[in-house]
Amino acid sequence: MSGENKNKRNCVEESQEKLIESISKNISKWRKRNELTQAQLAEKLNIETETISRLERGKHLPSLVTLHKIADQFSISIAELLVDPTLVFENDIIIIARMLSELSLEDREFVFKLFEQICTYQKTRKIID
Repeated sequence: MSGENKNKRNCVEESQEKLIESISKNISKWRKRNELTQAQLAEKLNIETETISRLERGKHLPSLVTLHKIADQFSISIAELLVDPTLVFENDIIIIARMLSELSLEDREFVFKLFEQICTYQKTRKIID
């Protein structure tokens, strides 16, 4: 195999690994966010619990039909299951920064204080739950 073909193959394999990792993390994230066990999600999707386990561990790549079922279950798009979760967070930061940049200094301070109160409330709520 030529060096160029080997590099292309490595690039494809790396992309596939990243995609599998993104899908596995996102399925787990959405399942937990919806307070479902793997068994409960499997039952709702009419698939085996072990299949959910393999998907979340990145040991199995779901079919498009399964991706569609999962996305429907969580009322999200299939794209939200494919994207790297860390990039979503970075995009959120960019969107928030853009929105804040349009505010006056006084308004930004107000938003920061409000945001801080919301975060504090959410943290205490999780402790109580």
